[in-house]
Amino acid sequence: MLAATPHLALRAYAADVDVLALDELDEFDAQPVQAVIVPGARVFASGQPSGALGARIEGAAAVLDTGLAYGAFASGAPDEAPVIAALLSDHPVTSDPEGLSTTETCQNAYASGVRRAIVVTQPRHQLRTGALCKMAGIEVTVVATPHPHERLARKPRRILRERAAEVKAFAELLIPFW
Repeated sequence: MLAATPHLALRAYAADVDVLALDELDEFDAQPVQAVIVPGARVFASGQPSGALGARIEGAAAVLDTGLAYGAFASGAPDEAPVIAALLSDHPVTSDPEGLSTTETCQNAYASGVRRAIVVTQPRHQLRTGALCKMAGIEVTVVATPHPHERLARKPRRILRERAAEVKAFAELLIPFW
């Protein structure tokens, strides 16, 4: 039961965060937000985004193409943010090469003036990402993009990593990160 506490606490904290599937964008009736936030993920040595990052970028492009966001906030490590920005270059993009964690991505977006946003990420990250952006002061909607290799996403190592990240986010909820 104790192991479920961080997950349940984040779920309660983020209960008012809207979550949409990518194919529900056409039905989403809202005023455009300032930015679609694209959290970083692995970039291969060739400069190509990993499957997860590629799906996030495609999701962000779909959000931008529907007019639901005025621009993009590309965040991640120094090798990730520029790749995101380059692949979304048909739209206004703010690049944040210092978003080394979801917490930093949300904080940096807020510090850049983002108060209303859509975050595009995989389903297993949606709860934590929504809660952390809300903690940073951003009114957020999460758009869940499918993981292109769902079988890999269910590997025990990846599940444990996400649970550990939820524990960290829970600690930040108890002890605010400001």
